[in-house]
Amino acid sequence: MSSVDVIVGPELKQWVDRVIKQAAPTVAPRMEQEVRELMAEVIALWPVGVERGRPHTRDGFRTELRLTASGVEARLVNDLGADYFFFIRGKDGGPSVWRTLIAKPALERAQSIADDLADDLARMAGR
Repeated sequence: MSSVDVIVGPELKQWVDRVIKQAAPTVAPRMEQEVRELMAEVIALWPVGVERGRPHTRDGFRTELRLTASGVEARLVNDLGADYFFFIRGKDGGPSVWRTLIAKPALERAQSIADDLADDLARMAGR
């Protein structure tokens, strides 16, 4: 699989942000809030080794809200060490921290958002 990154100016980014929020007015802000909260929790719990003169992977987290061909995505992204995230273990040597701190909580949050969206759609249909 390949991908293409496009760098856009602030005006286009503002326009895309408006399109996203208009396309999913109730869900997009909730998705954005959930991924920001997840990021804060991940940063607080991410294991950090010894100081080594360069940024730790914990310092590379950022959030993205973007429009895709199939809908709106809220993402937690990290450009520092993404190749080896799956191999970082917690202090107890258990499952990878990616799985315990990001994947599992993100799936739980996504299910909560989906449940709330279903409730919203049911209310709208009942009008």
